[in-house]
Amino acid sequence: MVEGDKQSAVLRAEGEAKAIENVSTAADKFFVGNAQLLKQLEVTQASLQDNTKLVISDQSRLINVLGLTEALAGTQVTPGKQSKPEAPSR
Repeated sequence: MVEGDKQSAVLRAEGEAKAIENVSTAADKFFVGNAQLLKQLEVTQASLQDNTKLVISDQSRLINVLGLTEALAGTQVTPGKQSKPEAPSR
């Protein structure tokens, strides 16, 4: 029984590795050199899936991926200064 579980785990891992290889190959073929960008988008999607809240630097590449560049165009942050959060209303 233990040997069967071990073999099952090995086969599952090999299948997952092959799936990753296939996605990477397809991304390189059809998105020409953008396999890394595809992975970034997949990670971003997985991260935001459960209403996750993120604090993102304005220098982050994620700003570009999410299309937030224009939203931040009018904002300016002074280095070393932090704004105080608003007090909760009662």
